[in-house]
Amino acid sequence: MTITLKEIKEHQERFDIGDISRMNTEEYKQLLLREAFFWLDHHEALRHQLSGEIIAYYPDQVDALIEQLKIYKQRMQEAGKGDFD
Repeated sequence: MTITLKEIKEHQERFDIGDISRMNTEEYKQLLLREAFFWLDHHEALRHQLSGEIIAYYPDQVDALIEQLKIYKQRMQEAGKGDFD
């Protein structure tokens, strides 16, 4: 399923997501706490908030996701992106 720009805009409005590139870490953490990007369904599966797609079903899959995010973080740091705060 293709997500439209209209759906993205509606999602941003629903969760009051502003410009992430200008958001400090505390504001970003608040979005995470409000499950703006991910949530656990009634089967405790990790889902993507906008698409509804299951991202991880088992804790080991969450661990693998975290490891991949660490790789992305390293690449961002190597590209010169520092912390906002």
